[in-house]
Amino acid sequence: MLSIDNEAFYLGGYYSSDAPVETAHTVFVRNAKIGKLLEAYWNNLWQSAKPLNEGKRINWDELNSLAGRVGMDESELKVIVLKWKSEIERQRHRTH
Repeated sequence: MLSIDNEAFYLGGYYSSDAPVETAHTVFVRNAKIGKLLEAYWNNLWQSAKPLNEGKRINWDELNSLAGRVGMDESELKVIVLKWKSEIERQRHRTH
């Protein structure tokens, strides 16, 4: 979700830095009642959120706790983390 003024909202299922124009699925909302709902949702969501990645430092304790809460065991999380690391390395090599 992206909004600059809490009046117009873009909703999409992608990381904004990675969204290619031709495959981005986005909804633009400019409706006062829906805007208030989305603003309240955003504020409620982030009031109790714990950052997993802040200042380029991963909060591994919180990430492990979150994985456990969704029923993921340590080995499953390790596989996902290795995939992320491999993808990051591939992207670094492409840009250098």
